[in-house]
Amino acid sequence: MLAPAAALPPPGRFAWRFVATASAFGNSVTLPLLLLAQLLPPAEAARAQGLCALYLLGWSPLLWSVGWRLLAPPGCDVRPISSEGPPLLTTAGTPVRPILLLPHPPLEGWRALAETLVARLRNRWQGLGILLKVKDSLNPPLVGILTGVAIGISPLAPYVLPASILPPHVAAAIALRTPPPLELAAFAAATRCAMDAAALLGDAALPVGTLVLATALGTPPSAAAIPSETAASLLAGGRRAELVAAAVRLVLLPCAWLALTATATHLKVPLPAVLRDPAVQLLLAAQAVVPSAQNIVLLLSLRRGTASAAPPAAALLLRQYVAAALPVAAWISVFSARIALGT
Repeated sequence: MLAPAAALPPPGRFAWRFVATASAFGNSVTLPLLLLAQLLPPAEAARAQGLCALYLLGWSPLLWSVGWRLLAPPGCDVRPISSEGPPLLTTAGTPVRPILLLPHPPLEGWRALAETLVARLRNRWQGLGILLKVKDSLNPPLVGILTGVAIGISPLAPYVLPASILPPHVAAAIALRTPPPLELAAFAAATRCAMDAAALLGDAALPVGTLVLATALGTPPSAAAIPSETAASLLAGGRRAELVAAAVRLVLLPCAWLALTATATHLKVPLPAVLRDPAVQLLLAAQAVVPSAQNIVLLLSLRRGTASAAPPAAALLLRQYVAAALPVAAWISVFSARIALGT
């Protein structure tokens, strides 16, 4: 027997998730670097790139943890788009374990012991649930970011990172040291090869992100991207959701930044030296005026349950980027003039 209409959830119950993600996360790499390269001298522009990398240390983990979770509505198939197997069935929005095509062999040996131990701890220690949720939130980009931060703050960083990106005094101190032990030298050589490979892959991040946005506009979803109600619900806000996200990114955030800086100047708030740096101020101003992050399309494309929402999301972001040309230019002009005047 069908449930009454009043008991059915509204079709756009997850639209706020997409709006919140598009409003909170802006294009924090491509556009700010482009603007800073045009507004600053070459030496200052290079320093601003380093400052932008520091900004991304906080922005990227939030995108790949909070944004990653927001774009996974309850009940959607969260398996990777490349995974095989039957679609994830749902009953009243509750995920059901997929039907196994082959008999699953029973666990034996240490695996059975580990599964038993985890089950007992889960029953007796509720805090294990938090650890399991943290494990579910980990994904390759987030793990890579955390690994890079751990390497950068470790004592082995001077031996792992190339000398070209080290501070001059650190590189000079290493050059004056006696040769390191053979084991440390071998470790440094191996890790620097890995760092060089990672740098080559990182150089392709911006073009690949742009290609993902472009191809999502004209490429139909793959066979693994099974349409679902939850994926459609993410974009059920339609034109209204699009206008809200654009208004937040292109109007409310720049106005809030302008009001904040004007209030701090009027009240003569003593700011730290780093915040009085014009390059830092221009970088923060650029982060406040850019449109939504194009990585949102990438996040949608990675899951089977949300991949069908990637093409319409790409079209939405394209319209926002076209509309953002004049507002971004106007806001950057206003902020540049205020920073040049020291107000």
